Amino acid sequence: MAIYLGANELATGGGGGGTPINGIAELANVTTQYTDLDGSTWLKAGFVNTDIASYPDAEKVGISPATAALDQTIILSNAGNVSGITFKPDGTRFFTTDSSNKITEYSLSTPWDLSTFAKVQEYNTAAHKQDPTDLTFSQDGTRLFVTGQDPNDYVAQYSLSTAWDIGTITGLEALESVGRYSYGICFSPDGLNCFIGEQFDVFEQIWLTEPWDLRTKWKENQIGVGSTGGSGWGLSINSTGNKIYNIVNGIVYERTLSQPFDINTISSAPTNTYGNFGGSSVSTLGLYFNENQTEIYTTQVNSPGKANKFNVTQGVGLVNPVDLGSYSYIKIK
Repeated sequence: MAIYLGANELATGGGGGGTPINGIAELANVTTQYTDLDGSTWLKAGFVNTDIASYPDAEKVGISPATAALDQTIILSNAGNVSGITFKPDGTRFFTTDSSNKITEYSLSTPWDLSTFAKVQEYNTAAHKQDPTDLTFSQDGTRLFVTGQDPNDYVAQYSLSTAWDIGTITGLEALESVGRYSYGICFSPDGLNCFIGEQFDVFEQIWLTEPWDLRTKWKENQIGVGSTGGSGWGLSINSTGNKIYNIVNGIVYERTLSQPFDINTISSAPTNTYGNFGGSSVSTLGLYFNENQTEIYTTQVNSPGKANKFNVTQGVGLVNPVDLGSYSYIKIK
């Protein structure tokens, strides 16, 4: 069976099977192949070790991983070390946290292009959060959530009168207690599940009855994920809720949730690791995937702080780089 990839078509021959995902058939443990546009022949490997065993000739087998190349680095004039980073969904604004108790808003005259940045304004979090570590917004940009390392183990929830404009923060809506120092935060797309990366290799989930409002918590749970890449800096979750990511020393760690958006089902050990997304730096703390998941943004706490942009080079058939470990392929050379 051959699958020929085009922008809007999926043509298959006999045998095999699967459900098309963005123009690629989801196939596992079958001798199925597709031909890429450059003529290379690949086999879908649902379980890599099993499939490689079916093709034992090492000279004919290889693995195509997704890779990322550094595209841009900018120096941010923050007084403190830069940690968290998040973006407005259209790529025209990004926001950072730093150790001098500030959230900083930047504009991008060209969306997603860090070289076009300009500082817009700052907001001081000292009254509620000391040493903020990460931040995220509600889907509509009218709520802001901030984690931190201060002695008070809380996540701060702010309201904004104008979406994506931190100059219009109208006040603190909630200080939600969490288990310990918090390093990263993200939500499910519907805003009903909040995930927090914490000190001592602990991930926490807060279930909400109203989207994007920590005051409506009805359940929470913390779970230890072991010492391998466990620190929850730059916590991110994919749109289907089966992969969760964090960054440690420039390495992105991926873990699997066997039940979507349920931290109780997280794999203790990382299922995949990717890097290096911070050069040789041991102080890469922020992590953000752009909207179409072809670019990765990180921060470094060097003083002054830095923001980096990486372009993801897709492994053949890897159509969703935020699921970096979801698709593996064997190439018949």
